[in-house]
Parts: sequence; structure tokens; C-alpha cells
Amino acid sequence: MDMSDEPKKSFFRRRKKKATDELPKRGFWRGNLEAFTVAIVMALVIKTYVFEAFQVPTESMEPTIIGRTPGGDRIIVNKFKYQFSDPERYQVVVFRYPMARMVNYVKRLVGISGERLRIGHGDIYATREAGDTFKVARKDRELCSTIFMENPVIPEKSTDKIKGAWVREWFQVPDSKVKILGKEGVVTMDAGNAELMLTTKPGRLVPKRNDRYAHDRSSKKDLGVDEPLSDLRIDLTVTPSSGVKTVAIILKDGTQPNMPIRLDLAVSGGGATSSLTHGPTHVGSNGDVDGGKLADVTLQAGEEVDVALENCDDRIRVVIDGDEVLSYEYVQHWQNPPRGAQSQVNFGFVHGKGRISSIAIYRDVHYIQYSDDHHPGKEAVFTIPEGYYLFFGDNPPGSLDARGWRIIGIRLREDGKILLGDMEAVSDSFEWPRRDNNPYFQTEKGPPGHSTPLIDPNTHHFLDIFGNEWDLDSGSYDILQLAGFGFEDGSPEVLALHGTDLTEPTPQHIAESKVTTAKLKNFIKPGGKDVQHAFGRYSRLMHYVPREDLVGQANMVFWPINRWGIIR
Repeated sequence: MDMSDEPKKSFFRRRKKKATDELPKRGFWRGNLEAFTVAIVMALVIKTYVFEAFQVPTESMEPTIIGRTPGGDRIIVNKFKYQFSDPERYQVVVFRYPMARMVNYVKRLVGISGERLRIGHGDIYATREAGDTFKVARKDRELCSTIFMENPVIPEKSTDKIKGAWVREWFQVPDSKVKILGKEGVVTMDAGNAELMLTTKPGRLVPKRNDRYAHDRSSKKDLGVDEPLSDLRIDLTVTPSSGVKTVAIILKDGTQPNMPIRLDLAVSGGGATSSLTHGPTHVGSNGDVDGGKLADVTLQAGEEVDVALENCDDRIRVVIDGDEVLSYEYVQHWQNPPRGAQSQVNFGFVHGKGRISSIAIYRDVHYIQYSDDHHPGKEAVFTIPEGYYLFFGDNPPGSLDARGWRIIGIRLREDGKILLGDMEAVSDSFEWPRRDNNPYFQTEKGPPGHSTPLIDPNTHHFLDIFGNEWDLDSGSYDILQLAGFGFEDGSPEVLALHGTDLTEPTPQHIAESKVTTAKLKNFIKPGGKDVQHAFGRYSRLMHYVPREDLVGQANMVFWPINRWGIIR
């Protein structure tokens, strides 16, 4: 050991950099490659865990989201949202379709885990206990207003300027006391000493598939629903003259025909008080609603005012010049919609004269009970298992949603393997997103002037729940009778059959044995015409989506630019 105190020189000499020294260069290719790699990694991380863009190919969420083939609105989905929180009712969610797992669907969440749910006069009713009363599942005010604005009953292009022909098309007009001044775009009404109302014509307020974009569709099929609308909103711009007692608006809900909603807004000098009545208006009725601020409202004669009366999810609101002056919630228990009833809107003046310069009527999403040849008129109660959710589209008459999802099964005769698939063979192809049946023949367009598609009978095809397309020989498979396996209609447990072996089937398991080309043709093309859901009686409904299949919340439409906006 060296005990000397003399300091030793370091073996390694440090060289101080001078300001004039050049830094080492990584080179053009290396620098850009590193930046490109980092960008790709960040993009993949963001796409996988944070945000992703999707394009919507179908119409089931119109008009909230516009769908088209080969693609409609492009939306941004927040995939981070449900990593730390559970989804809430009425959020718009993207999820993997359980019966075609390569396909992402976007729908509105209507049912929560552990609930029992049913549809009543267009609304959603829910409970958690088997014996409890079903109660309406209300949307919040902002969502109600957004949906109303997206669903005009009267075409939007007609509401900007009132025209005589348009008014007479939509309303019953007592001509002697009503004048439509086309140049000014107003309706003038003279009630005299009585009450004068315009009334919507019977049958006009019927829920239909949204047709605001019908010019883009190849199909113009009318998918109207033969039941009355329950939730409506009317917006008016009125100018009462001196001497008018009240401006009156009446919503007649066809689902509760004995409970009309009547708003009377007092006009200065008329000697009346503003009020809202919900129920019979005969002498001695008890329909008056505690108006709160409404009782203090008095319209000024000669002044223009915007008035809105809406009924949404058993909540009535009155809005005047953008300010809510009344909100009233009531209880209407679930019931079947009365047959033949009509919903109507009335509006006008009590005593005196007035002018109406804007009329707009809107509707809420009107959910309808799913019915098909296999469940005609069935009143479904959706019992949602724990860990699962229920989703409907905003375009109920034209939506392929959880009310009617069906699963079909086949058995390969060689090894007994069970394959399950969506009954309409839903795929991720924009060109051919679904077929009428599963299994199916491949088809192609015939020569010009040949309306019936040509089929290739040499091979049968089956699309399973994971997107695998199976090419099958004639007679190599059986059609399963899924009801024979003991699963309840709508139960997601049936999916566990996929990939299992059924080596010794019993007669209750097999609906059609040894399906040959002749037999398949007979099922799906009798008489040379396609038959939709030919195997429907052998299928099972499957309603629910598991928590792990939720991809994220649909936050906004970013393209096309004229559709840019937040999704509510």
C-alpha cells in the first residue's frame, strides 16, 4: 500500500470541450427514423388506450350519428373513459358486437346491469326488484333538448318561413278566422270573444325512421309505427295583440288520452293568470299544476315572444325566451299504448287577435317493442344479468339493435363441432354488411336487366361469431334447434356453445339434419325469391353486452366538417 502524501495524476485525462467544438451528428436517416418510431409508438398507445376514430356504416343511430355504406360520420371514441368508471344510462357507447366480435357497434345505453327493463309508450321503464313497479328512466334536460332538436316532426326546411300550403298540410285551419300571409311568413288569428286553435291533422304525429337524409338512401321504405307519440315539444314565436286573454298551447298525448297538457300564458290587460293544467279541464277537475314562476308570467301585448312547451320522459317544461319558468315531473306507470289513439298539438289564442311567426314541432326518441314472425306482439321484459348492459339505437324503427339480435347455430357432422353466428351474418364489410340468412350461398349481380341475384350453389357458407367464414359442402352440417339446449331467450350463456362438440345429438338439438344444396335453396329461395330470416324459428334472441366488450364512449363527430360536434 502506498502511504505517500504526494497526489497522483489521474490515469484518465478529461478533455474540456471548447465552444468551437462540433457536437456529434446522428445523421439524417437515423434522426428521422427515431422520430418516426416514437410517433408510431405514441399513435398506437393513444389508439389502444385513449382515443380512436371510427366510421359509422349503418342508420341505427340517426339522426344523432349519420350512417352510410361505405361509411358515414367519422367519430372520436374515448377509450380511456370506462377504464376507471362505469357507463351511465343514455351515454352513446361503442362496443364489440357479441355475435360478430370483429364488428364494433355504436348504440345508446338504455339498460344497466342488474335491472329489469321494458318499453312503454315510447319510453324506457326500469326496476331492480321483481315485484317493484316499473318507473320511467328519465333523460336529463340537456339530453332531452338535444334529441328534440335532432328530431323535427315538421321538416326543418319548412319551419324557417310559414307558408299557407305548408300550414294547411300539417294543421286543421278554420279559414274564416285564420290568415296566412306568405310574404310576411306569419299566421294571423282572430279569436273574437271565443277560443281559436290550430290543430295538427290526425295521423301526422307518427314516429318514423328519420328521413332528413332520405335523398341519400336507395331505399325509401316507410317504417312508420302504428302507435301514438308520447313525448313532444312545440316552439312558437307569438305576438299577442291588445285584448288577448291568453296564448294557449295544448299537447294531447295519445298514450294518456284523458290527460291533456294545457299551457295558458296571460297577456297584459286580458285579466287572466298564466297556468298549466295536466288532466281533464272540466269544471271541478283537479288538473292544475303548481306553476312556481309561471304564475308571475305576463306577456306584453304587441311584443314578440318565443314559447316552448315540452313533455319528455314524464317531465313537462315551459321555456319562455330561453328561460325555464316551469318544470313538473309526474308519474305515469308503464302500460300498453292504446290502439287507435292519436297524439295532437293545438295552439292559438283565447279572445282577441294575434300573430304567429314561427312554428316548430319536435319529438323524442320513440322506442318501440320489437316484434317479428317468431315473436309476434311479444311484450319483452329485459332482465339484464350482472356485468352486462343493454343498448338500443336512436332510430328504433330502422335500427338493428339489442331488441332483435338473434343467434343461429350449426353442427359439423364430421366431428360434431358447434358453430354459432349472427342470424344475418353481420360482418365488417362495408360492401355487404349483412345477409338475409346464415348459412348462405354467395351471390352476385346478374347481367343487366336481371333483377334476381345469381347464386353459387357449389359451396355453402357460414360466418361465425369471430368472423371466420366456413366453406361447407352440401350435406356436411346440421341446423341446430337452440331452444333445445335449455337456454332462455335472450340469455348470453348460449354463446358458450360455440366451439364445443356435440358428438351424439338428440332430436331436440337438431332442427334440420344434413342440409343439402337442394334443402338450403328451398329454405332461402322458395319460388326464386329471397326469404329473410328463414332459420329464425331455430334461433335465439341474444340481447346483452358484457362489460369487457365496451370499447369506449362516443364523444364527437369530427367529419364531415358540417356535422362537427359533441355527441349527446
